[in-house]
Amino acid sequence: MSKGVSLNESCAFVSSNKKITLCGCKGVGKYSENEIQVKLTDLTVKVTGEKLLLSTYVSGEIVITGEIENISYTEK
Repeated sequence: MSKGVSLNESCAFVSSNKKITLCGCKGVGKYSENEIQVKLTDLTVKVTGEKLLLSTYVSGEIVITGEIENISYTEK
């Protein structure tokens, strides 16, 4: 987990249009190669694109790779 982030916080680190790291993950909703929905502590993040893949899911941190076209969120 990234320094300075507690288990009760959500955060997102976008490295490029190829990788996003989400902290505070509570579960994965929809999962396909074109859309991944991730439930975080206080919101739900939807990542859309092509060839999307959950490359890591450890200790509440999730990494999504692929050709990311859009990132949106809704608050709980």
